[in-house]
Amino acid sequence: MTTTVHDDIQDEIRSLFVGDRTLGDSFAPPLLFVIANALWGLSTAATIAIVAGVLVAVWRVRRGQKGVYAMAGIFGVAFAVFLALRSGRAESYFLPGIVSTVIYAGGTLISILVKRRLSGWSGCAYRGWPREWLWRDDVRPAYSHVSWYWFWYFAIRGGVS
Repeated sequence: MTTTVHDDIQDEIRSLFVGDRTLGDSFAPPLLFVIANALWGLSTAATIAIVAGVLVAVWRVRRGQKGVYAMAGIFGVAFAVFLALRSGRAESYFLPGIVSTVIYAGGTLISILVKRRLSGWSGCAYRGWPREWLWRDDVRPAYSHVSWYWFWYFAIRGGVS
């Protein structure tokens, strides 16, 4: 059975939400923050988001993921909660995410312009592929294509937020 670039892209997107290493669990703290803020207010939402962040981190470590990523997640949630509590506005919780999304869009665009696609680098980091593989003539176009998707995703997400 032969796979196409389209199949590979679908597999990569699916792996973000299903499997050993997912991003889906990172949605828990902000989602719970929004729900708790609507029901009980900012202070309770902040507490629930921190607890959810810690639980997600513990869950990730127990599943064998690197502790540094779990700690980064806790730090991110704590920083977002700090901004929300400091300003007294729940909207401030999302400021780090908005800023980082705009930075990702800029970084992705730069990576496209210098012909060292960010999607390729992430493949190396996430999958452990050798860097030389990314620059092969039969592989590079796929990562260029994917990087443009990333750029537009980040640009639209940052603009809508």
